[in-house]
Amino acid sequence: MSVPFIGNEVLLLMPEGRHLTTVRALLVDEGFVVSHTTDPERAIDLIAEKFYVCAIFDLDTPKRHKGVKWMKKARQASPQTHCFILSLEKCSAAAAISAYRGGARDVFIFKPEDLENIASRINAAAMETVRRTEHDRLMLQVQSTHEQFFRRMLQMYLELLEAREPDVSELYDNELPQCRILIVDSEPALSAGLTLSSDDGWVVEVVPLGSIALEKADEYHVVLVARSLPDLPGSMVATSVRKEEKSREKHEIFVYTYDPATPARVTLFEVSGNLGSSVSDPQPQHQAFTEKDARLVDVLGKPMNLPFPNMLVERLRQFRREAARRDRKKHYLSSFKAANYDFIEQYERQKKSIDAWLAGNN
Repeated sequence: MSVPFIGNEVLLLMPEGRHLTTVRALLVDEGFVVSHTTDPERAIDLIAEKFYVCAIFDLDTPKRHKGVKWMKKARQASPQTHCFILSLEKCSAAAAISAYRGGARDVFIFKPEDLENIASRINAAAMETVRRTEHDRLMLQVQSTHEQFFRRMLQMYLELLEAREPDVSELYDNELPQCRILIVDSEPALSAGLTLSSDDGWVVEVVPLGSIALEKADEYHVVLVARSLPDLPGSMVATSVRKEEKSREKHEIFVYTYDPATPARVTLFEVSGNLGSSVSDPQPQHQAFTEKDARLVDVLGKPMNLPFPNMLVERLRQFRREAARRDRKKHYLSSFKAANYDFIEQYERQKKSIDAWLAGNN
């Protein structure tokens, strides 16, 4: 019986001679590609370098009963290779037990009348590997198809629900989720210029100090921090708020500069979560931050110059629309889970089983 290409290479560790010729011819007739060496260290190198579906070790190569030792090393180098012990003479029970305990799939005694049995056992081992490999390949395909089907099913469900709702971009302010804005500024100019009505879902609070903002910023969706504050650098306050976010909701956090002398524009700086260099010796509480300290923590993105107040309000409105889209998606996902609970439970069980199978065979 010819075996597929993936499981058709066999390694022989045997001495030269008629036994080798007979075994090699037997395996070639069965469709195997046969490699041979008389050096056990070379055999281990070969097994480590490429995959052999089976390896046959002469019990007495290089010395009496030393074949088991090298078979064990081969098992360590390639656990997926089926290893056999072949005795060219009689094999003691102790040697056979040692071989089986060492991981041998089978132990053969070379007899002309037994050659067909040897070929059958090696073929069975090779086909087992072929079937396992094919099974794993099919399982990977099933896993991929399984996941694609689930994603498409979910996507179609979300698109169906979305089609029933008005476009978020067409909603009025009072139809959008509430937006809580915290302005951190000791000057009233920016907050006075923002004409946002609570009837439309805008909630605006102003605090004069960065230290106050640090205590309550997580209660708000948007935090606008003046770059210059009486107690702390605005950039440090903003980056600290970003790093200490506790709420799961997305926040918009900006540092800004606004000059009442040029009331038609406001400059925003996006804030990352990095504080930059830190001060090695903290300043005493009674000592104000210096300009040098401010530079150490002033890690801001590129400035955005926006017409005030229209474009700033529009940016805030876009944030609310994104929040509305997120809220809708959460609602749709909850609806999908409720409508397809049994299917999702079955899907999760099957996915875990497939993942466990694939993990156990790698």
